[in-house]
Amino acid sequence: MKTFLIGILCLLCYTSVFTQQTNCPPNIDFESGDLSHWKFSTGSCCPIVLGNLGAPVSGQHELMSGGALDFYGLFPVVPPGGGNYVLKLGNDNVGSEAESAVYEFVVPTSSEEFSINYRFAVVFQDPGHNPYEQPRFEMKVYKKGSSEPINCGFNSYIATAALPGFKTSTVQPDVLYRDWSASSIDLTPYKGETILLEFSTGDCDLGGHFGYAYIDVSCSAYNVEALFCKGDTSYTLKGPEGYSGYYWYDSTFSTLLNSSNVFQVLPQDLLSMYNLIVEPFQGFGCRDTFKARLVVSDVEVTVPEQLGYCTDETIVLAAKVKSNSDSVSIQWYPTVGLSCYDCLQPTIIDKDSIAYRVEVTDSYGCKSEDSIYVYPNIKACCERIFIPNAFTPDKNGLNDIFRLQTETAISIHSWAVYNRWGERIWSSHNPKAGWDGRYQGEAQPLGVYFYVLDYTCLSNRKRYIQKGDVTLIR
Repeated sequence: MKTFLIGILCLLCYTSVFTQQTNCPPNIDFESGDLSHWKFSTGSCCPIVLGNLGAPVSGQHELMSGGALDFYGLFPVVPPGGGNYVLKLGNDNVGSEAESAVYEFVVPTSSEEFSINYRFAVVFQDPGHNPYEQPRFEMKVYKKGSSEPINCGFNSYIATAALPGFKTSTVQPDVLYRDWSASSIDLTPYKGETILLEFSTGDCDLGGHFGYAYIDVSCSAYNVEALFCKGDTSYTLKGPEGYSGYYWYDSTFSTLLNSSNVFQVLPQDLLSMYNLIVEPFQGFGCRDTFKARLVVSDVEVTVPEQLGYCTDETIVLAAKVKSNSDSVSIQWYPTVGLSCYDCLQPTIIDKDSIAYRVEVTDSYGCKSEDSIYVYPNIKACCERIFIPNAFTPDKNGLNDIFRLQTETAISIHSWAVYNRWGERIWSSHNPKAGWDGRYQGEAQPLGVYFYVLDYTCLSNRKRYIQKGDVTLIR
């Protein structure tokens, strides 16, 4: 069975992942960034008559890349979800030109199944001539030494207003185009045989009208993951354009779900796998089966509901992200007053009472957002003084000194330590000072000691007293 990208429209996104088959012929997909391993010819039309195979001819055999749109059809010249390169065969010049591209390869014997998948987009002028005089695009697959196409190995598209799947250009009304469409040829029965894949285009016979095509080829299995966003209320599944019949089945082909190109699915009815059988118009190929695996993308960002800060402390907005995609992008709003607006943990530069919103978008286009209110909390800052409950004055450089830690400015009236008999054995007015476990130069025994901290918080000019105990460990 071939697996192909079913055009799936959701409220937010879809994406697809292609898995390459082993033993794929070299550069059949043009992804080497050149036209190596392909052979080319030019000739006249119509019918298409071609010369000997050789090197590409500039203007008639062109490698295309990038994000440009076709002038007449306004579709991307490189299909979404595919590779980076395609072949443009022909041009919009006239003169009864014809051109072809041929790839020769041996069907590998080591693959259980082997298919050639191709996508194409076609642009024709429709002069209204007799059918045999019209511009055309042809695809042919045949065995070496034979001119006869294999089963389902020949498709021909001839310009006519009744051509299935074609649309009229909004740029030039006598031009018809077919946006990117797909087909595949199952070559499993031809293991070990030499096969030729040939694409051809031709202008009209009378010399006054053009025809050209874009081609993307692959021996990929087109393993597709169509991803919806968690929380979508409905999903629209859409098959590829240009077929006369569409039959949607579940993964086992046991239930016919729909018999139209497009149908709506509610979240509770969504399956993880669909099979789509497409019926071509008569004379335009063979019935084929496409497959899509559906996955719900789950991305979530969370931040605390609110954050009170001290005026003299560094404030970091810490967002937590959960996602089943490969990557996410982050955006904070408003963007001003932050050390960065597209990072996970920005630092607030301009301190104020303000609400920040963080939005995360995963690699599939699905989004999640949360918000946090940030404000100065003077009372909490003045009370936020950390005093440890144990220390080890053994001079190993770790936790040797009993001292307080504060994020706000204070003025100490009294900072003292007492033994169990109430004798004061250490005191200071310096908030950075600490007790080293000695009294009058003598190391004090292990045990529990008591402290009293009497201070004024400079932020609100209020006085506080904290009492507690600390264990001296040796």
